[in-house]
Amino acid sequence: MKKILAAAVLFGLISCNETQGQKDYAKISGKITNPVEGQAFRLFNPETSKTRLLTVDKDGNFNDTLHLKKSTSFSATYTGYFGVELANGMDLKLNFDSKNIGKTITFSGDGSVANNYMREKSKSLGKLIGEDYKGFFGTEKAQFDKAVDEHIAKVSSLLNDNANELGTAFVAREKAAFADFKKDMQVQNDKQLKIDKNLKPGMMSPQFTNYEDYKSGKKSLTDFKGKYVFIDLWATWCGPCKYEVPFLIDLEKKYHGKNIEFVSISIDRQKDKEKWKKMIAKEGMTGTHLLADNEIDSDFVKAYYVEAIPQFILLDPQGKIVSNNTARPSEPELIELFDSLGI
Repeated sequence: MKKILAAAVLFGLISCNETQGQKDYAKISGKITNPVEGQAFRLFNPETSKTRLLTVDKDGNFNDTLHLKKSTSFSATYTGYFGVELANGMDLKLNFDSKNIGKTITFSGDGSVANNYMREKSKSLGKLIGEDYKGFFGTEKAQFDKAVDEHIAKVSSLLNDNANELGTAFVAREKAAFADFKKDMQVQNDKQLKIDKNLKPGMMSPQFTNYEDYKSGKKSLTDFKGKYVFIDLWATWCGPCKYEVPFLIDLEKKYHGKNIEFVSISIDRQKDKEKWKKMIAKEGMTGTHLLADNEIDSDFVKAYYVEAIPQFILLDPQGKIVSNNTARPSEPELIELFDSLGI
């Protein structure tokens, strides 16, 4: 469920009660079945954009101690994404199989009640949205609001069932968040209805012009006419974007010389231009690399209603939209799409 993580961050996972214990640190440890050799377990803090890498040994074990200023909702990454709630005083243990994190992850130890609650909340959100993210958010308003209300009622019941273990402050913040959640969902519903109207497959793509090229000069979208164009909207500060980099490099190698151009457009700030260039060189990133002219407020980015990155777009050789939000390079559905088009 590639969109669930972005939705969970957008809708504001609520942090745990900071009064748990008097310790000024949190402990996290666990066991990964089928570990990937040399791959670290990544904790990304979306509030600070900082990443903590936890070393995973050959048997899949990891552990670390974090000194936190406040309780924090981390985006955890290994072979997939999931949320982890940590607060000083916790001693959280988690286990999962790298081949299927979603179905195998378990939480235990101090902090498990909060994490299990958040996990069930996320699973309920996953069932609400389903596999067809765009289809769900493009639902007619009355039907959409009814489905959201049913989800909130289910999560509220789960919250009440665990209220004693979660604590009054946690429960109060969760209940206060339900109204914001519903409002955010309605915003997404409105947005998707606009996307369905303005960015349909077969429509001409919005344009960008004179974006700075990493190699030299400037490039416009029209420069790539005659080829399929796979666009990656990303930034150097984006953890999920960086996770996709090696998959994107492999994809470009696989299709190098074929009728497709891989164009990565960074929405980094102009003052971070050197950081952008250094990362491209350091990671050995291939394809065409451009820097958007006005960060997230660039006309091209706004025309695609981008609120979370990475976002991947596929255009046909005439510059028409094939998909305004494709599967990611790490997902096999993207190769299936390419194959269906005969690329």
